[in-house]
Amino acid sequence: MLGTLQRKMAEVAPKLRDHLTLVYAIETKHRLVSGSFHEKKILLTNEVLDLPDKASSLVLEHLGTEKVPFSMRLEERAIRLASAMSLMNYFRTRSDVIPIDSTASRMAIQFFVEEAWIRSRERFSLHDMLRKLF
Repeated sequence: MLGTLQRKMAEVAPKLRDHLTLVYAIETKHRLVSGSFHEKKILLTNEVLDLPDKASSLVLEHLGTEKVPFSMRLEERAIRLASAMSLMNYFRTRSDVIPIDSTASRMAIQFFVEEAWIRSRERFSLHDMLRKLF
């Protein structure tokens, strides 16, 4: 790509950093933004919470074992990742809650499955697993 991707990131990265810095300042109630903005919570639905369970069951099914070869904290990390990515939508909603969008949940579950795949020493087809989930 001869650096095309890097040029795009050079333009986008500062804007992304500034946006997330502002959201972080709002969420931590920094004195420079207090009063101007209000804190918003991430909305976790049963649908979002069920995704790691579904992925975990599918991974164990493909491994043919009930023994989990990876940490169960991985599910929590996937949900945290989806929540963090959803903070990008802070200014898109007027509500006091930010729903986890489909892109964020999909990327978080893909992270979960890829991490489980690596930790299980690549004992199942990653491509097949992702195709079944999505």
